[in-house]
Amino acid sequence: MVFSVVFVACLVSVTSLAVKTHRHCYLYMLTADEQTAVHTSTGLHSIEKTVIDLIDANSATTAVSAQDLTTMSHGLSHFCGKLTAMRLN
Repeated sequence: MVFSVVFVACLVSVTSLAVKTHRHCYLYMLTADEQTAVHTSTGLHSIEKTVIDLIDANSATTAVSAQDLTTMSHGLSHFCGKLTAMRLN
C-alpha cells in the first residue's frame, strides 16, 4: 500500500498527522510527547510506524465530516480532498 504523509501545524505546534490511501484520509492526533518527538527523525519514524500499524490492523476509526475537517484546518481539508476522513484516535 502506498501512503502520503502530511503534518498540519496549529500556530507553531504540530498537532496531527494525516495519511492518505487510495480510499481514505486517516487522521492521527499527536500527544504532547509526540508533538515534541515529531521534530526528530527517530520520533517521526516511530509515529509514522504507529499510524501505519493502526491502519494495517484495521483499528477502529471515527468518520470526520468535511465541515469538521475544514474547521480543524483548511490545509488538512485540502490534503484529504474528496477522500473519506477517518480519525484513528
